[in-house]
Amino acid sequence: MKHKLWLSPKFIGEGIAAFFFQLHRILLYSFYALLCSLPVLTAGGAYLALFGQIRRIAEEEKTSSRDYFAAFRRYAAGGIPYGLALAVLILGLSVPAPGGIWGFFQVIGCFLLFTALIFYPPVYVAGYRGGGAFARAVGYAASHAGETMVILGLAVILLFAALLLSEVLLVLFYPLVFFVTARAVVANNKEEFMVEETSYEKTA
Repeated sequence: MKHKLWLSPKFIGEGIAAFFFQLHRILLYSFYALLCSLPVLTAGGAYLALFGQIRRIAEEEKTSSRDYFAAFRRYAAGGIPYGLALAVLILGLSVPAPGGIWGFFQVIGCFLLFTALIFYPPVYVAGYRGGGAFARAVGYAASHAGETMVILGLAVILLFAALLLSEVLLVLFYPLVFFVTARAVVANNKEEFMVEETSYEKTA
């Protein structure tokens, strides 16, 4: 069985080190995202910009507050559908599920939307736009089932921990989920590059 880069102890260790070394920046950008979400309609752009900066940290690139606000300006208008989808998810989770088939559809719908919302930012930041971006996000999640289950499991653990211990833990929800997602995307991109490089060397 082929060894997956995202499961490599070295890759995981580098990710943990990068997260804690840049934790002050991650929390600062999270605060910016919260402030930029106050007009509500700009929430989507605010969190897309947050993912963009966390992705750069996950790739061990330099980033700054100026970079965050530049990304927010780029994504503010295009991020409105993402913000609306977030609002729909929050509404779906806050309304008690009815019994029977409709309750089943509500749970499945929230699960699929939650999955799409986690993988939409890397798809959007990569340059894909329009309604197809959500479909691509779901497709990416399905084609990388192992990473998807780990990320969804982490998200559920954080939510339960916040409910049982302290709501303050919700501050870490997006930063941590986004960082793990970004590291998984980085690993997949590196693997694809290595496969392409190997194929090129064989044909050269």
